[in-house]
Amino acid sequence: LISLVRRNRSQPPPKRRVEDTTSLQEKKRAPLSQSKQHEFNEKARELVDSGAVESMVQAQMVAELVDMKFDEDDAILASANTDSVYQAVLFLQQDCNICVGTYPMSQ
Repeated sequence: LISLVRRNRSQPPPKRRVEDTTSLQEKKRAPLSQSKQHEFNEKARELVDSGAVESMVQAQMVAELVDMKFDEDDAILASANTDSVYQAVLFLQQDCNICVGTYPMSQ
């Protein structure tokens, strides 16, 4: 057993194939459809015009979060307290240590 462990430690881990990684990166960066982008822009304009958010950047973040099925009020709070959609999602999915549930930061 010890010789097997030594042999495995002396060999580097197998390398990933480049084409697999490239295809994964392309899938992650798939552009939004024009209709979806148009919906986000319309929703963002409505939010800015109503005064719910201060900037178009925040409004677009809220539109994306609402599209991800988050509550609009929670999405507005998250956009005011974070700098990216990724951070906002983490902000909106806080784990409760007492009940082992996942809730927005506002709850």
